[in-house]
Amino acid sequence: MLTFTYYVIDINVGSFIILIRMIQSNSSSITQNKKRCRLTNDPEEKVRILLELGQGLIHSNKNQAKKYATKAFNLAKERNNQKTIVHASNLLTKILRLTGKIDQALKYSLVGLEFSRRMKDKRAEANSLNSLGAIYWHKGEFDKAIEIFKQSLSLCDKIKDEHAQARAYTNLGLLYWEKGNINMAMEFQKRGLEIQERLRDSFGIGISQINLGLIYGDMGDWDKAIECYYRALVEMEKLGNKTDSALCYSNLAEIYLRRGKLEKAKELFEQAIKNADLEPAPWVRAEALGNLGEAYFRSGDSLRAIDCYNQDIRLCHRTDDKEELAETYRRIGELLLHSGEVEQASKTLHQGLELVRLTGAKREEGNILRVMGSVYSKLNNPAEAKVSFQKGLRILIDFGNSYELGKIYLDYGKVLNDYGEREIALTYWYEAKEIFRRLGAAYELEIIESCLSKIGIQKDQASSFMKNLTNIINWSFSLAEFGQQVLKFLKDSLAFENGVLIINPNITTTIGNFSSEEIEKISRKRELQITPFDITCPLCIGRNRTGVLYLTWKESKPQPFTQPELGSKIGVRFDRTLFETIGNILALGIERIACHEETKPIKKSPRISFSPQMLVGAETSLKEIFATIQKAAPTKVCVLIRGESGTGKELIARTVHNLSDRSGGPFIPINCAAIPETLLESELFGIEKGTATGVSERKGKFELAHTGTVFLDEIGDMSLALQAKILRLLQEKQLERVGGRKPINVNIRIIAATNKDLEKAIAEGNFRDDLYYRLNVVSIRLPALRERKEDVPKLVGHFIGKYCREYQRKPLSVSEEAMARLINYSWPGNIRELENVIEQAVVLARGDQITLADLPSIFHQTGEKIFEYQQAKIQAKTEFQTLEKEFLIQALNQSNWNISKAAIVLNIARRHLYRLMKKYQIA
Repeated sequence: MLTFTYYVIDINVGSFIILIRMIQSNSSSITQNKKRCRLTNDPEEKVRILLELGQGLIHSNKNQAKKYATKAFNLAKERNNQKTIVHASNLLTKILRLTGKIDQALKYSLVGLEFSRRMKDKRAEANSLNSLGAIYWHKGEFDKAIEIFKQSLSLCDKIKDEHAQARAYTNLGLLYWEKGNINMAMEFQKRGLEIQERLRDSFGIGISQINLGLIYGDMGDWDKAIECYYRALVEMEKLGNKTDSALCYSNLAEIYLRRGKLEKAKELFEQAIKNADLEPAPWVRAEALGNLGEAYFRSGDSLRAIDCYNQDIRLCHRTDDKEELAETYRRIGELLLHSGEVEQASKTLHQGLELVRLTGAKREEGNILRVMGSVYSKLNNPAEAKVSFQKGLRILIDFGNSYELGKIYLDYGKVLNDYGEREIALTYWYEAKEIFRRLGAAYELEIIESCLSKIGIQKDQASSFMKNLTNIINWSFSLAEFGQQVLKFLKDSLAFENGVLIINPNITTTIGNFSSEEIEKISRKRELQITPFDITCPLCIGRNRTGVLYLTWKESKPQPFTQPELGSKIGVRFDRTLFETIGNILALGIERIACHEETKPIKKSPRISFSPQMLVGAETSLKEIFATIQKAAPTKVCVLIRGESGTGKELIARTVHNLSDRSGGPFIPINCAAIPETLLESELFGIEKGTATGVSERKGKFELAHTGTVFLDEIGDMSLALQAKILRLLQEKQLERVGGRKPINVNIRIIAATNKDLEKAIAEGNFRDDLYYRLNVVSIRLPALRERKEDVPKLVGHFIGKYCREYQRKPLSVSEEAMARLINYSWPGNIRELENVIEQAVVLARGDQITLADLPSIFHQTGEKIFEYQQAKIQAKTEFQTLEKEFLIQALNQSNWNISKAAIVLNIARRHLYRLMKKYQIA
């Protein structure tokens, strides 16, 4: 599959520092240095200037940086200037490593080490060793890297170089973590962090915190790991270090992925990829892409998972990252196994196994052996399956009670149960259950509960059923998630056919098919009713009714009330007492989550439903918008929502849906800008079986939204061809899947949103005017947060409550100084940026109050300084664009205006180069 690497330009707090440095050095110093380099006849001065040019361009144009560093290296060799050879070698090593040219980097690193030893300069030798160790680490040769870092540490101890000591401790700690020696890893990391904090080295502190986050994650303390990653993020954003801030986002996202919070994980992985592209940092991008693919796979979106994995593989080959490549092969193997392509899965996994045995990455070897065990089971080879699982277990047990160990316990238990070895399977499942419960891995806990329910055997069944139902309250971040998890759990436990949970009147979650009339009828039921074929269970606290649960069973298979032997699977009788208890637990859960979200039921209209954020400003800044929503929602017209990114367009769309007669149907959001153009059509319209490798028949978003609403965010980024298909759908109420020929009738409402000027796009021929008029029947413009500053304190309070609950912290207040800075900030990222800032502050707050020290560095400036900063950002963006245009023209000239060659020089996709040429009007 063809893949692309995008170079994204985004000016924000983190990247601003890089841009200022780059502009200050590149637009003035670099220009001056180029001139000085041409005029000077002194070889020593020329070499020094060339090194300055190479160092100055390392973040903005690595190809140019390499060119200058190579010239400096060659001149230094001609004059046999050993000191300069070492400096040039180390600079070239860094540039080549960052661009993924590992073999070339290794060559120059060895040259630098050789000359540093000739000079008998221990400091230079230690630096060269550190550089060499980083290369072997990147190649996956961990034992070799450890040996080299220990040599560097020994030299650092002799010369009393604390910066180099800390760096060596940090690297050794992470390498021991890679090898599974958690105790040694923690010891070295803490030694390194202690030195970095004494030296007040922000970069070193950030790296140590990232590494500690990895170790705490393995120890099962995920909340502590999240705190470490956020502390690292603060330090990296102070420095404008996009590579390592991308790594922080990716690591944070991986915890959310393991906890089953897929949407949050996807958002953070996308941010990691975005930051990685700013440097660019291909190895971080590759890691984030692999994890993003797994998030899509867990969501059931195999097509987008495959696209992420293919991009990941391309990057791994380019950077020679064998460990990441092996992990990606394992993930593809799981996807192929899931799709029924068992033979291909086996071949792919064996490729991964060969790589990990070359690199010595034991953890990933254990993961691959786990999946291979399941593959052998599908191939009817029980002996090989057991051998594979047992080998994997021996490896992963050395990593302690980790997430990976829980996974192999879970999968081995499934295979043993299939072979009839139920008692042994139960032993593994209970071990896995304890690991996942401690970690809070809700996704895997649901799988285990399903496995246990299917075989009808549980320890302490009745209390386990009630305890697990109660635990769902703690797993859920929102009422919508609560509803989904409750029905999934009850489906596994009670084996009902169709079910609906209505949380008055905001949220309806269903399993099976219910018409809006049926849901309306169920919502009016007030008493507990039990028959052989259905159960109605109102959810009440005292006289306050918060919802209703309704479950049905097939007539051929009545519910367990009439079949006591089925009721024994959860160890209780199916009677009124049971469902009264279930109703009480669910009602308490709804009240707890709703109170935490600061949700107030609106009694005047059973249709009205506002999300918590939308309540803020309902009586002031958003009053007219709410009036428009209430008029438009009950109709069938399309709505176009306009506003900057982060202003809450999706929340408005959800509110329109909840107020409409489609509120009982699904609401499906899709971000048109976040999905590659080649995949967007299949995402919207669905795909027929056999259209792509590893992809079975799949319904698209429009088909899944039948009787409900589709929210198309960033519609302005959609291609003209796809716009035509959307227009046809709106006119004919029919669609065809990708690769299919059968028309499918759909009944949906489309709500669209954009932050672009669609009228300008129409004038430029980039947006269809007929589609625009179809979508723009009712238009809503959302104000930016800087236009509604009176709502900032209320939003801050809401987000503090939300994240205090998520991270199990006591309620926090905000100091007057911190609140004043929050109110006076311009919020270019709007509500989304505010939410991220508050989440980070909640994690970092030391006491019972959020202070100025807990906010990002930009808030530490005075109002006047913030204004100066924002003005400088505008200037920086302008100058950056000027510089970027110059680089584009230079690359095009060098390649004789061959677009493919120029794209290779710039390390971007041809398609993206065409976009940049259009943006800067380069013909």
